[in-house]
Amino acid sequence: MKITKRQLLDEIRSTGGNYSAIARKYEMTRQGIAKRVEANQTLIASVEAAREELLDIAESGLREAVAKKKSWAIRFVLCTLGKDRGYGKQVKVETHDNDIQVVHHYINDGRNPYNPGESPPLPKPSEADANP
Repeated sequence: MKITKRQLLDEIRSTGGNYSAIARKYEMTRQGIAKRVEANQTLIASVEAAREELLDIAESGLREAVAKKKSWAIRFVLCTLGKDRGYGKQVKVETHDNDIQVVHHYINDGRNPYNPGESPPLPKPSEADANP
């Protein structure tokens, strides 16, 4: 089934730029839709606008979830937007006895009793860890 530029523009707007949905409707491949879009600046701009709108909707939902004190949303915001304040995933690597590395992944959620913004002290390896 053939799709005109006008139809493609309308479909991009109605599907939010979902190439797969458009391809199914017009019995085309996703790659065929992508190739048509990439050949036209108006279509490219329409896809970008649809994706920006989707991001706006997602950010609104995230803001609502944070306002409702949903822990997953709070953690996400702190680990992404709060990195400059010391929140987020940190990796600490320490070498013991010049050949053993201990790696700890630590999510700083602001409740670290040792030092906010820093991970807790790393445990010393046991003899069992040093002599497998």
